[in-house]
Parts: sequence; structure tokens; C-alpha cells
Amino acid sequence: SEIVRGKLLKIRIISKDEKVNINLPIPLIELLLKSGSISDALKLNGKANTIKSIDFEKVLEMVSLGVLGKIIEIESNDGESVEVFIE
Repeated sequence: SEIVRGKLLKIRIISKDEKVNINLPIPLIELLLKSGSISDALKLNGKANTIKSIDFEKVLEMVSLGVLGKIIEIESNDGESVEVFIE
């Protein structure tokens, strides 16, 4: 749809020993969800569990409603932080 065209999902994962930035076009997320391969596509050195905790279908629902900005912020006891943005 017109709302999702040009939008990006940005995921930032920061731990004490590394920083990971993922920028995904929303249409790619839609495609990966349809094929059921989003978890496989986003496996990152032990960060797979962090990524799996994100409900991408709900994220897409928020995109379709026109939501922008930071939508998820998670901080764990071990100092890892995850932020998810729609831009």
C-alpha cells in the first residue's frame, strides 16, 4: 500500500561487546513474513532470540496505521538493549 512504500524498520541491538544495526524496507518484511522465513533471514550471532521476541505482524499493523518513531525499547539485565523504529 501507499503507506508502507519507502518506510524502513530499524532495529538497534547494543550489548557490552557489540552494536548491531538492521535496516529493513517494510515490503521486505511483508515478503519474509509471507514466506515464513523472517527468523532465518535475521539470525545474527546469538541475537536470534532477541529478534524472535519482536512481533513483526504487529509491527506491520502499526505501519499500516501510520505509526512512526520508536515503537519498542527493551533493556535486559545483562545490559543488552534493543530499540525498534519505523521511519
